[in-house]
Amino acid sequence: MAFIGWLILLIFLGILLILLLAAAIFGPVLPCMILRASCSVANVKEPRYLVSFPLGYAILLVYAALCWAFVNFLGRFDVDPDAPFGSMHLCGYLLSLTVGWIIAALLYRVSIAPSFLKGFWVASLQLLLGALASTLTAGLLLAVLAVWQL
Repeated sequence: MAFIGWLILLIFLGILLILLLAAAIFGPVLPCMILRASCSVANVKEPRYLVSFPLGYAILLVYAALCWAFVNFLGRFDVDPDAPFGSMHLCGYLLSLTVGWIIAALLYRVSIAPSFLKGFWVASLQLLLGALASTLTAGLLLAVLAVWQL
């Protein structure tokens, strides 16, 4: 009966290993897949892979650059500039997401969407799916770290 605990632990570790392998395989194409899925849900013609791959990564880089710029600038005005989740840091995160969402919507309007409303719809869905994917990745990482501490 003592081996049942170890068996459950090994099964859990096997599932985590499979999930990590899937994340490593699908991670590099995730921005492209999220963009194509957002276009599909928003009833916008899906772009070809040669268009959606660089466009998905371009928007990802825009979000990262805006986040770095706003958080570094507004984080200086926080009471504790070294705390990553101070009030001004959080304001910088939210401002970067908002400005990035507007830039993404305008870029989608120029490149793939037939109207401004469809561009904002695609950008909203992409932001939502990206948040869900990053939450899943963070949950997987925390589960691996929790098992590692056992």
